[in-house]
Amino acid sequence: MRAIKATATIAAAALLAFMLCAACGCQPSSEDVIRKTVEEKFDAYKALDDAVLSNIASKAEQDGLGELGISGQDYASAVLNGFDYSIDDVTVDEQAATVSMTIVSKSRTDFYNKLNEAVSAFMANPDTESMSSEEKDAQVGSITMQAFEQTETVSENVQLQFQLQGNTWVSVNSNEVLGSLDSFAFPE
Repeated sequence: MRAIKATATIAAAALLAFMLCAACGCQPSSEDVIRKTVEEKFDAYKALDDAVLSNIASKAEQDGLGELGISGQDYASAVLNGFDYSIDDVTVDEQAATVSMTIVSKSRTDFYNKLNEAVSAFMANPDTESMSSEEKDAQVGSITMQAFEQTETVSENVQLQFQLQGNTWVSVNSNEVLGSLDSFAFPE
């Protein structure tokens, strides 16, 4: 009888706590909401999400990489190889918030340096002159992908700003900040 009474008391206390929490509107903190929003966005990059790959592949196709025999999906996968991030801090001040984070990704500068060096060497080779334009394009495509494989990753610190609009935290500068990074992961 005591066990039944004790169990009933515990169940009643749990139900009361749940109801109080629901009545008071227990919600995750602003920091937790912002952190989750950022994690969802950047986890998609780490997981090579189809939508992220398609976005990067689309940009590559617009830039004409298909003419070099490079598939957009292969390009996108190479771009995100080595991508990582960490959220270092989330600071909320009333209706504004700052997310300090570190992003690790392929260096745009290192890639262009490697690509320019390799293409220059290819073009300086006397055998290149005897190649058809299709063969040259295919070789430049191969050189491009090799340059990506050899490209170093860089670690960059960024601060994303959020504002509370109604009941929703919205990033106000992520496109600008991410577009200014030395990273191929975020198409301009």
